[in-house]
Order: sequence, then structure tokens, then C-alpha cells
Amino acid sequence: MHKIIIISLGSLVLSKPDKKINTATRIIQEEYRQWLVNLLKDKYTVLVTGRPAQYTEATIWSIAEKSQWKPDEFYFNSWGMPPRALKNRILHEYVFPQHGMKPENFLCIDNDHDCRVLYRGYGFMAIDYSAPNLLELINA
Repeated sequence: MHKIIIISLGSLVLSKPDKKINTATRIIQEEYRQWLVNLLKDKYTVLVTGRPAQYTEATIWSIAEKSQWKPDEFYFNSWGMPPRALKNRILHEYVFPQHGMKPENFLCIDNDHDCRVLYRGYGFMAIDYSAPNLLELINA
């Protein structure tokens, strides 16, 4: 049974606004995959994103306001690290000390192939949000 779902912001974002605009404007324009949010609403969810930490409050407010949901834990990029290295650091500094490392306790949903490879290296089930068995895995 998967008790903890680790999800990337990229998996939640439906619309990806133009990268040329600043992040604050992008947050305002972001839309979220409501069907995915609905699947997560009664699950323990950890959001892990490469978005700079200065946008934590605005991003979490946007998600909550637009989807009526908020992840149980959320970690943003305080170190300017690339996604895979960042997610590895967050696992070691926050997730593992609090939740342990048992692979059966985690389901990771990430749109970045390299990050899915990282999670699989720990024995975790790691999938893209478009995986055909997503519903089954979330409800396992």
C-alpha cells in the first residue's frame, strides 16, 4: 500500500505558460490537472519542485485557490540545484528522516525522466502522470 505520494509540480501543472515571462506571472497563469488533484485529495502527498523557494507561498496559495487542495508537505528549491540533485537532497534531508525508506510506502509521480530514474534507484514505484495505470497505483 502506498502511503506517501511524492509528486512534482510539473505533473500537476496543466498549462505551461511561456517561459519568457517571469515566474510570478507564470504562477498567476498556471492551471492544474484537477482530475489528478481529485485523486490526491485523500492521500498523503509531498510536493517536490525545482521552482525557487522564494515562490513557495505564492505557488501553494495558487494551488489551494485554484484546486481547493494543498499538499501535506512541500519542498522548493532553496539551493539553485538541478531537479534530480535537488530531489535527491530533499529525500535525504526531509523525506527519509520523517517517513523512512521502505519502497512499498511510496509512489512517485514525476514528469522528469531523470527524476523517475532517481526514485526507482531507491526501489520506489515512479511513473509519469500520464501512465495508464495511475489510478490503480494511487489507490493501491
